[in-house]
Amino acid sequence: MTRREFLATSATSVVMASAGKPGKPAPGSPASWYATMRRCGQINFNERDPLTLDAEAWMDYWASLK
Repeated sequence: MTRREFLATSATSVVMASAGKPGKPAPGSPASWYATMRRCGQINFNERDPLTLDAEAWMDYWASLK
């Protein structure tokens, strides 16, 4: 492989990689789910939670987010 072939191949791969980046949909295509998501949450439970967890408060909180 010559230096010119290497540079041409490298430039092509950089262009192809940047064209397929997530979060940048092609013009006219619908946006990905993570580009339109407004809010995300997670609750991690442990062995003490059944004694101290206020389930009603958490249900109200998550319901208020709609």
